[in-house]
Amino acid sequence: MVRIRLGSTWKQDPDFRTTLSRGGAAAAEAARSAIDALALELDGVDVASGRAEGALLPSLEELGEAILRLLAGARRAEVHFSEGGIELLLARVGPSALLTVVSLSRPARVTAQGLEVDLLELAHAVREALLVLADDLATLEGGRAPSRSLRQVASRLGTANAAPSAEHPGPGPGMLHAQRPRADAPICAFDLRDEGGLIGSYRGPGPDLGSLLTGGEVVLRTPDGRELLSIGGPPFLVLRDLAAFAGMLADAAKSGEQRASVALALPGRHATSRLEVDLLAGTVSTNSAPPRFCPVLPLARALLEAAVDYCGVVAARNPWQAENGWLAELRLGAGERLAHVQELLGGDVYAADGVRVRERREKILPRAPLGPGRIRRLVFRRAFEAEAGAPAGFGLALEGRLLIAAGASAVLGLDARSGRTAWRSAGVTQAALHGGCLLICDGARLRALGAADGRELWARELDGLPEAPRTLRRLSGGLLLLLGGQTVAALEAASGRTIWTFRPPAARELWAASVGQVAVVGSDAGFLYGILAASGHTAWRLRVPGHLVASPGASGGDGLALCATEFGGSLIVFDPVSGKRRHEVPLDVAPTAGPLPFAGLWAVAGAVAGDPVVVAVNRSGQLAFEAAPSLGVEPVALTALKCGLIVKTSRGACVALGRAGQSLWARPPRALHPPPANVPAVVARGVALVAGEHLEALDASTGELLGEVPLAAPVRLASDPGLHLYGMDAAGVVTCERLETHLSVL
Repeated sequence: MVRIRLGSTWKQDPDFRTTLSRGGAAAAEAARSAIDALALELDGVDVASGRAEGALLPSLEELGEAILRLLAGARRAEVHFSEGGIELLLARVGPSALLTVVSLSRPARVTAQGLEVDLLELAHAVREALLVLADDLATLEGGRAPSRSLRQVASRLGTANAAPSAEHPGPGPGMLHAQRPRADAPICAFDLRDEGGLIGSYRGPGPDLGSLLTGGEVVLRTPDGRELLSIGGPPFLVLRDLAAFAGMLADAAKSGEQRASVALALPGRHATSRLEVDLLAGTVSTNSAPPRFCPVLPLARALLEAAVDYCGVVAARNPWQAENGWLAELRLGAGERLAHVQELLGGDVYAADGVRVRERREKILPRAPLGPGRIRRLVFRRAFEAEAGAPAGFGLALEGRLLIAAGASAVLGLDARSGRTAWRSAGVTQAALHGGCLLICDGARLRALGAADGRELWARELDGLPEAPRTLRRLSGGLLLLLGGQTVAALEAASGRTIWTFRPPAARELWAASVGQVAVVGSDAGFLYGILAASGHTAWRLRVPGHLVASPGASGGDGLALCATEFGGSLIVFDPVSGKRRHEVPLDVAPTAGPLPFAGLWAVAGAVAGDPVVVAVNRSGQLAFEAAPSLGVEPVALTALKCGLIVKTSRGACVALGRAGQSLWARPPRALHPPPANVPAVVARGVALVAGEHLEALDASTGELLGEVPLAAPVRLASDPGLHLYGMDAAGVVTCERLETHLSVL
């Protein structure tokens, strides 16, 4: 007897009942999100052992559609229960259906297999469950619309007849697939026993777990050839767990962890075997067996190579399997992890030493004072306002005589003196500006505009480009370096055509900088790469001790990268042409922002137990000073002075430090309602512009207050050589405050 029972706790939730009774889109969404247990009973026994749990309405609909596919002659179908990590696999054999239950929560195992049931009887049970759930929803006012889809599937089940089933394919060959032995390296081998011809039965499209559940065995041997582990069962499930464990081993090796372990399913419902790895000793043990020598990264490589080889063997037996979503997921994931492990094993790779790179220097504001004598007072006057919406990307920048504002509502080119709108474009989600080229993205298309006139230079769809483009850099040879998601792309500046792309293995977040003819790309997987601008080839690779805190940079011919590590941070100084490491400076602070060149030193903002700390390093890689200014517990932003730097919080509190770390002057916090972003101070013409709830103009050498500017809580700030100020708040209001007069004492 086949019966399907549904949990009832979802009906007891008063908030759910209220939402459902209101009807409309909210009721439909609530009905589809109701989560409870679903029991498929054969003679009173739940085949999923009470673990089949998920959104009832879509789960029952999916089960009904699976039965309809089997009735129509399909060989197999599957239903996923997300909450319990359970897959219910159904296979058609004549007038019957064979039920298999797979638990994907690690260790993955087959909990029930080959349970035969009459297909029409199963269809009747599913139909009854669909009608029961539809009636339960319809008893609540407004529940009729969600129940209609259930009744439609039930109606189709009631009228469906069983068509002839597809032919059963012949059995596939069984043989042991072993890796080519390496000296002092472990070996992982697998055996496929496809007596039922499952692999050859797949004809697509879509995922089909059932066609991968062949019998077999996975064997792991130590470098000296002794068997360490032998696990029978579907090799797909075992290798899937081992590939995930190999990724954990690589991460553990990078972070300096001591131990890692994984539980693997043995034949049966509950039996397991545990693989224990001691990363420091380089040994592996199983259960209570004594540890054996087995280097960690070669072990990870062997496990991943076995998973990749398995995917290749299955696809070779049946090329259709290349489209199987389950196999494709394992192949892509294991291949990416394998490439990362190969990089870890390969270590640093250097290019030939080259000529000194020519750095592009950012335009800096003039330091010459506004006039003779000592400035005592500055007076500003409101010139104009505009609105662009919430800032996107850079948000606000001066480009020649124009002020460019990029926001969610509009992108504006404003005359910097009068505020007249020179050009206007639609709002965007991302924006980057470099060298007169404005790159904007609205979520669907990428467009390049001339910053001077707003004229569209080119536009293209986002297909083939980095996801959510967020950073733009200019490379030599007229190329644009576009960074987003996990990919870096070089685009032709004149047309937007993709020249090359680069995606480091195992990277989830990237940073990039342009240094001469080299694009320096850093990944959170712990590597820096030097990519040749002309070809996109990797010139060098440098392993770093942690994930980057900010984009890499260059100063005085040195490349700079700042990492966060388990013990604080590390400043890496390298040759951007060859990739050779010049200095690696360990820091006992947790860095919060990228390194800032100032007065012949590099400054790093960080924190110790939440308190802000500033560390300075000289060009020889030695610690120059470490200062802990009393500024509260907020992160700080740094701005370079001629002979020091300004350390500032979002509340406007700031301290000026000299080249030896001594305090030159300090200002207390003034903001009760600080802006959501801590904008670094802007220094021009001997004046430091410090943003908090409002803007203060300070004498850069003494910290004396010269004037207050009614710029409300700016999150973007810019100034021109005439000390005219431009701010943008979090709502996207752009304000210009012009310097009206200044008073100096001779």
